[in-house]
Amino acid sequence: MEKLLKSFTAILFIMSMHGAVYANIIGVLTESSAIGTFRNDVDGNPIIASYSGAQINEAFGGVDFGSAAIFDTTSRVGVGVVEFQNGNASYGRQVQSTSRTVVDISFENTSNTSVRPTLNSQITAAGLGIYVSGCSANDLRTCELRDDGDYNWQDVGKVDAVPGSAVVGTHFDFKVVSGEDILFQLSGGLSLVLGENGNPNTIVEDFADIERFLTNFRRTSPDGSVQQISYDWGATDFIVAFPESLMLAPDEIGNLTYITEVTTFSNAFCYDTGRQACPIAYGAFGDPIGRGGEAGPRNASRLFAAQSLSSSPINGINSGLYQFNLPTFENGEIGFRAISGPGITPVESVPEPTHLVLMMFGMAWLAMWRKRQLK
Repeated sequence: MEKLLKSFTAILFIMSMHGAVYANIIGVLTESSAIGTFRNDVDGNPIIASYSGAQINEAFGGVDFGSAAIFDTTSRVGVGVVEFQNGNASYGRQVQSTSRTVVDISFENTSNTSVRPTLNSQITAAGLGIYVSGCSANDLRTCELRDDGDYNWQDVGKVDAVPGSAVVGTHFDFKVVSGEDILFQLSGGLSLVLGENGNPNTIVEDFADIERFLTNFRRTSPDGSVQQISYDWGATDFIVAFPESLMLAPDEIGNLTYITEVTTFSNAFCYDTGRQACPIAYGAFGDPIGRGGEAGPRNASRLFAAQSLSSSPINGINSGLYQFNLPTFENGEIGFRAISGPGITPVESVPEPTHLVLMMFGMAWLAMWRKRQLK
């Protein structure tokens, strides 16, 4: 029995060493940042607010200030996972907000032959939009849709905005790079453009790259609405083969970087005699629009947008914090996928053959031990 136990311990050690050999990820670094540019101060200089850290949940500005923004941005390595979230919203005049998250992965080819890496990953559920709010802007997370019909797209920006310009909008850019090589890139956005020569204001959609690629890409606001427009999509798988120029020789180290930027902006006049209304632009990676998001009390991790049902008003919902598996690199494939978060179906991991052998050996050992104890 003691010999059997010693053999089991040796096999366990060998298998743990085997696992270490194939875990060729040598580093995962993350970075989050956000920056907002707001109305000019008394000296005519724009006010700039910048933030950095593993998790950013900030609000800036208000109704008295004339512009405002919120940021909900996370990128950090947790216990066995990488956590991710990216979104912001903008309101008022002369305001632009940008949130940026970066995940940097280093990996090594420990095999005896050259390999051409392939990335197997996922874009999280996300959404973007513009809506008219009667909000005071002290905290954009408390802003809801103004749906009384008294204020619409045609009332936006009639005082200090330039005809033909985009007065309010939202845009995202997602890319995967290795050094100076762009391996994958996807972008899209919405904007409200002021009419020229008496023409009405119009909504401009920039979806050429995304509407056929993203899973369940859809409009969530009512057709024909002049007070809200919103889109969302589900988690989307993608696979990218590295170019031949980035082949890894034995013992060579490679690198890839995920970069996600979400930008919203506004230069809209928000008030008129006896009325209070203002358009708000938002964008978020992290399901801000209710596709599995959790409605509930508002707090510092809420963003606002149209609910998935077109009949629902805009109100606060959970923006969604995602967890990705720690990256793996085996047989030339880099795996980096979401394992939890809104719209993600948990996948039970299938044990590797070596782990199955280990479990069978352990069960046999336990059965023998129990039989010996009963004698």
